[in-house]
Amino acid sequence: MFDSTLKSSTYQEVMRPLIADVSRVVTNGVTYKDKVYPVRLAALQGDGLERASMSGMCATFSAVKYFDPLSYVTTDTRLNCKTVEELVAEVENRRTPDSYEDDLLMLRGREREEAGMKEAGTLEELRSTLQSKYSYSRGLKFSSPWNDVPFFHVAAKGSLIYCISHDMYSGIFRTDMARVIVSLCNQNCYTWPDLQTKFRTKRLDLVGDDRQSWYDIIGAKPQFKQLPGNHGCNHLIIRFFSTLFTNRSPTDKMFRTTAWSLYLKMKRISELLSAKIVSEKNKEELCGAIKEYLQVIA
Repeated sequence: MFDSTLKSSTYQEVMRPLIADVSRVVTNGVTYKDKVYPVRLAALQGDGLERASMSGMCATFSAVKYFDPLSYVTTDTRLNCKTVEELVAEVENRRTPDSYEDDLLMLRGREREEAGMKEAGTLEELRSTLQSKYSYSRGLKFSSPWNDVPFFHVAAKGSLIYCISHDMYSGIFRTDMARVIVSLCNQNCYTWPDLQTKFRTKRLDLVGDDRQSWYDIIGAKPQFKQLPGNHGCNHLIIRFFSTLFTNRSPTDKMFRTTAWSLYLKMKRISELLSAKIVSEKNKEELCGAIKEYLQVIA
């Protein structure tokens, strides 16, 4: 959805016609050859900002303590956790349809608390204890219009699906891969001009969609804080970065650095996430790879 659209209309207003159509289909079913077949809305999927809108969450993640539509994991834990175990404890505290309704009741919590302080004459003294606006509702900003669809609730298990591609390649891997690239340069594994040349000429080795998607501009090192492309391009860089150094000896010092170890674990996670077939073995290996990845970061 275009930003200009949301600037002139709220998410609820923009989605109202679509939600009305979906609701009618769910209510009436689909008729085929004089038979009526039941229909239901199974799930919604979107990137981070769209998922926030679909679930009624505040989209300014840095402004609230709770940012996840599916659980009550906190921003502090997301930024500071060093192990999977630290994260899992809060992630397993799931948001449910019942707790969602409780959160809606607290939407005006800050205003009520502020009014109470004002009435008691303690507002100036206690103002600093007030939380951010949507912390009281644990990140909720409005009641999701999708809850108007019969037999559907955004907080029900499986109703919201993450877009892993956006979350990984426009999120954590976008910044971590930049850290790897800069770190290897700082350890004299290559010069920055040499790396820029490799990126520019890499396109010649690629074909089809890969050549079209390859982002061959690497900016000035001091300002290089994250990969410059979109999530598809960032995925390509992670897949193909190691091929820039295929002529190096296996004993090269670059391959013994922590940065290279982090890159290899990042690459393996990318391969598992992009696997054509998902199995229990794949799932277990992905879990182990993520744990190893966090340990290297720590």
